Amino acid sequence: MAKEIGVLVVGVGFVVVVGYNLLVTRLAGLAYREAIISVIIGSSSHFEIAIATAVSLYGVGSQAALGTTMGLFWEVPVMLSLVYLGRWLRDKGFWAAPVEAISTPASSRAHSSHPNNLNP
Repeated sequence: MAKEIGVLVVGVGFVVVVGYNLLVTRLAGLAYREAIISVIIGSSSHFEIAIATAVSLYGVGSQAALGTTMGLFWEVPVMLSLVYLGRWLRDKGFWAAPVEAISTPASSRAHSSHPNNLNP
C-alpha cells in the first residue's frame, strides 16, 4: 500500500508542476511557441529532480533510485502528451496571440550586399 501511495504522490506532484507551469506562462502573457517550450522544459526537470532526490536520500543502490531511474522511460510519452495538451490549449485560445514578425520589404533583401545573396 505504501508503494501505491508513493506513486500517487509523485503523479500528483507532476500534475501540480505542469499546472503551475501552465498558469505562469498564461499570466506572463506568452504566446504558444514560447509557452509550450517553457512548460515542457519546466515539467521535464521534475524527472531529473526526482532521481537526484532519491539517490541523495536513499543511496545509489536503493529501490527508490531504481524506480526513479526507470521513471525516465515514462518521460517521453508524458512529454508527448504535454505537446498534445499544449496544442489543444492553443486551439482553445489559452495563451496570448502570437506577435506578428516585422517583415522586411522584398526590395531591401534583393539589393543586399551579402555574398550569399542569390538575388541579382
